[in-house]
Amino acid sequence: MIVTEFFKGMFTAEGTKEFENISPNNMRSKFTEVKKRQAVKCLKNKKSIGIDNIREEHLKNGPAIVFQKTAAILNQIAETGEYPRIIVPL
Repeated sequence: MIVTEFFKGMFTAEGTKEFENISPNNMRSKFTEVKKRQAVKCLKNKKSIGIDNIREEHLKNGPAIVFQKTAAILNQIAETGEYPRIIVPL
């Protein structure tokens, strides 16, 4: 019970920390839909969901727009050093 209570706060939105400053970076190779899809294929099935409540199976079977949008968001973060505070659901 004590252990459960201790870890419960670590895995909630309230338990997360702010991102540190991210320096803009000129990437040699940008994130692409294909690279994102390849990375997601490597995820193991039946793992615990994260703070976003998205299972890896949802990503693996997601439409192309999921990979296009996440690649665009990651590229924007790399180029500007700023990350979105709120991401509108796809």
